[in-house]
Amino acid sequence: PPPTTTTTKQTTNNNIYTTMSRCVSLLERAEEAVLRGDAQETLKACAAFNLANGEVYDFSALGLRWNVKHRFVYNALAVLQTAVLNGCASPAHAALLNTLRLLSRERVGLSLLHSSTGIHLITQLACPAAPLDPSQAGVAQEACKLLVNCILNNKPVAETFVKVLGVHRLMAQLRWRTRPSVNDETLRLWLRLLFVAQAMSPTAASLMQRHLMGYRVLCDMLCDPKLSSAAPDCLKALFSAVHGHWRTESTRAPPKSPTELWHIARSFRKIAPIVRKKLMSGAAVDRAVFALHVEVLLNMPVGGGLDLLGYSLPLSQLVALMSLKQRVPKARITERRWDPDRPGEVTETVISKGDSPEDEQLSGPLSEAAEAAAEACRSQQLSEQDLRLVDNLLAYLTETLETEPLDAGALVASVAALRNLAADLRSVCRYLKRKILPKRTSFKERPEHGDSLRARLVRLMSSTDTSIEQIVCDFLFVICSRNAARLVCHTGYGNAAGFLNSSGLNGIPAPTEDSDSDSDTGEIDAELVNPVTGQEWPPPQEQPQMSEEEKEHKAAELMDLINRLNANGIIRCQLPEPPPS
Repeated sequence: PPPTTTTTKQTTNNNIYTTMSRCVSLLERAEEAVLRGDAQETLKACAAFNLANGEVYDFSALGLRWNVKHRFVYNALAVLQTAVLNGCASPAHAALLNTLRLLSRERVGLSLLHSSTGIHLITQLACPAAPLDPSQAGVAQEACKLLVNCILNNKPVAETFVKVLGVHRLMAQLRWRTRPSVNDETLRLWLRLLFVAQAMSPTAASLMQRHLMGYRVLCDMLCDPKLSSAAPDCLKALFSAVHGHWRTESTRAPPKSPTELWHIARSFRKIAPIVRKKLMSGAAVDRAVFALHVEVLLNMPVGGGLDLLGYSLPLSQLVALMSLKQRVPKARITERRWDPDRPGEVTETVISKGDSPEDEQLSGPLSEAAEAAAEACRSQQLSEQDLRLVDNLLAYLTETLETEPLDAGALVASVAALRNLAADLRSVCRYLKRKILPKRTSFKERPEHGDSLRARLVRLMSSTDTSIEQIVCDFLFVICSRNAARLVCHTGYGNAAGFLNSSGLNGIPAPTEDSDSDSDTGEIDAELVNPVTGQEWPPPQEQPQMSEEEKEHKAAELMDLINRLNANGIIRCQLPEPPPS
């Protein structure tokens, strides 16, 4: 006969109890082996625990109390400390680190592991101070996995990792990457640990940028064809290292020294041919690898567009252009001042480029080099072969927009890459405008209606995700030559109002439509187009013609309605007196 519900529940409870007892007994067995110092028994007990609990993420549900975990972590760290002092780590220590990694999936009972002493000890195993010995590769790999788990599950651990010089040790090991003792798996785990540490700790990212110049080491690794298997992890670490550091166009960011700008220019010049080769391949490259290269373009230095498209500015001109751009404000600023001689009045002054002492133009040879670089970016004419990279980026953007659900990270990266290219090169800006915002021949539909690339991007201008909204608005504003009137013509003021207001461009500009030339601009009849919606005004509805008898009948009906309302007290009005006879 089929089992009853009570029998089924009892069987399930017995299975859970058996699993809980097995988990606790395996961990206690491993702890006893650790205390006895028996390496072979420790290896067997830890391997059995790891095999039985490899898919477990909540050990408290299995009856593993925090005091049991705390006691095991204490004994395990003591054994690992002895191994570090003697310099003789074995496979038993690798199995012990694997067990700690499984237990680190939850925070309860891991205060010793997350402490400065515990993180320092694990860091010494993951990144020794000396070149890695081949016999220690397995221990280093398990220690890296444990550190990644600890940092992801407990954010303060990332700052602790920086304080115990974990980033310095990682960079030292990456500089020794050519030694035969470093295999591909160990190198990928080091890069993954570096990526996670920078993502979770701003201090680690700043340390890589300003003191260690870590992006130079990562660029050298990316240029090495022998390390092609580690390229994806290297790109992730490089993205974290240069995020918000290579490209600065806002006066809020602290200005960089000429030495920093020089290192940035040289590093990007090394990596530009590699990124160009991958992006020129287009569909032949795996989408995930293509996306990683696009994310690097998210932080492309100012003026790096020519290098990416196969042309190269002199290094001195590129550095001068980067130094000049970081002094140019991104948008106009409205300053409000109170005049003591006129109480109750507030004067508003719009500070534009060059009005503030902080935005003074550079003088001397640096200014001349920057002007020469800017002129080269404006006048460089690109062939269709050169613009294949831009076409591949547009195809990647279109594919991202058509994917459901929408991948916000890929969308922001692709739009930002196109925006940076358009901001650097006028020919790319015109090309993108012809592709995305062609001249509107009809205003019968709103700009956001339809399945075209323009309609999809205009719909994203009012997205609830502020990062998507900001980058899409900024991109369309750049390819409209930073002309608010053109932006309103192509998108409608209702879609662009928030962006224009945050940029200090208040008011509805007169809608204009421009051709491919920057100087040829024709105005649109504002009486026919609604500037808020970007659509034609609806045609006025003509009233039907009425005869004199119909007009008198309609007037009599209206008077009758007014009399009723007045008689019922709903309204009070004085009726007009009849005209004298």
